[in-house]
Amino acid sequence: MYSWRRPDLKPGLLGVIKSFEDAAGYGFIYSPEARKKYSRDVFLHRKQLKEFKVGDAVRFQVNENRDGHPQASKLRPAPGETVILPEEPAAPVPQEKPEKEVFIGEIKSFSPVNGFGFIVNEKLYERFKRDVFLHESRSSRG
Repeated sequence: MYSWRRPDLKPGLLGVIKSFEDAAGYGFIYSPEARKKYSRDVFLHRKQLKEFKVGDAVRFQVNENRDGHPQASKLRPAPGETVILPEEPAAPVPQEKPEKEVFIGEIKSFSPVNGFGFIVNEKLYERFKRDVFLHESRSSRG
């Protein structure tokens, strides 16, 4: 029987392959120990994946990249060990964008030298207590 135990490998961290995108060539391992230390999942490069797949429990070593983020190496099976993924918060429900309001105003001032001016609109002045800024790139003249 082939043994996965090698004297040069530490026990390593226990985790579960959480995701892997073949097209991108990388994924992530969830490990409670790594989350405690790094506050993030562990990066998994395609070269380390070998025969493993999403959902497999694995033992692995951690190397830090130049930014101090964890990267998995030397993956090996973790038979009989279980890692439970935390429940992900539900994705926020997208809010419908309100329809854009349209206002009609009068150009109060405009300086071609400075490239901006101001528009007067009573409703907007009541709401924001100022005139509306107009940059030359937004005018039909610009």
